[in-house]
Amino acid sequence: MAEVIPTDKVSPLAPTGERRQDRPPDPYRARAARPAADPPDPASTLDTASILGIPSGELTPEVFAAIRALMAETERLRADLEATRRHEAYLGRLADRHSWLPLYNRRAFLREMSRALVRAEHSRVSCVFLYLNLVNLADLRRRHGRAAGDRAMVHAASLLRDRLHPSDLLGSMDGYDFVILLMATGREAGTAVARDLIAMLEADPAYWFEHPLSLHVACGLHVFAVGESVRQVIDAAETDLRDGGVARSPAGQGIRR
Repeated sequence: MAEVIPTDKVSPLAPTGERRQDRPPDPYRARAARPAADPPDPASTLDTASILGIPSGELTPEVFAAIRALMAETERLRADLEATRRHEAYLGRLADRHSWLPLYNRRAFLREMSRALVRAEHSRVSCVFLYLNLVNLADLRRRHGRAAGDRAMVHAASLLRDRLHPSDLLGSMDGYDFVILLMATGREAGTAVARDLIAMLEADPAYWFEHPLSLHVACGLHVFAVGESVRQVIDAAETDLRDGGVARSPAGQGIRR
């Protein structure tokens, strides 16, 4: 299974508008829903006074109340800081997600791909980049409607996510394109993976009101070379796609990695 943003709540059958409203739980809302913390107990207040160096003889009711108020405010600020950090992490995850597909969006994929290529170059590991294009998706949308096209894309993304290795990267380049970075993979194994993915997507269509949404898939492939940038890798794969891309394999040929 490829490394993707978890979207277990995304329903392939839900209308596009409903899917876009589905979001991970907001920690700020969870914070607001929790009851307020209990005030500090007298024993802890006395301990705090001792730590602050206040003699017990000077601990008047007014000083005692002031210390309790400060302790309560400190606890509130600590809880708010924790909620803010959780909310920041939540926004980061939300920014990395495609709006309705269970995978990285373009920006997040390019960032993760850049990091992965740097690691691969340092460790001298071969990588293969695949550029998958759903050739007939525009035609499916014209014939069955936009929601049907979205259904086909969600189905294809889920198939890819479940088939790929956890170390692989899977993302969307917007439009009708998926991109995959196969880690620790050479040209021969990468070609076998590409052929297997094409065969899988074309053999397992989504359905829209009992109508099969059969896909036609084309794939460009490029083997990462030391010193190449992310843009150069993507451009090379797109060039390969325009030149005919990965040829289909005989039936029954699976992934060899």
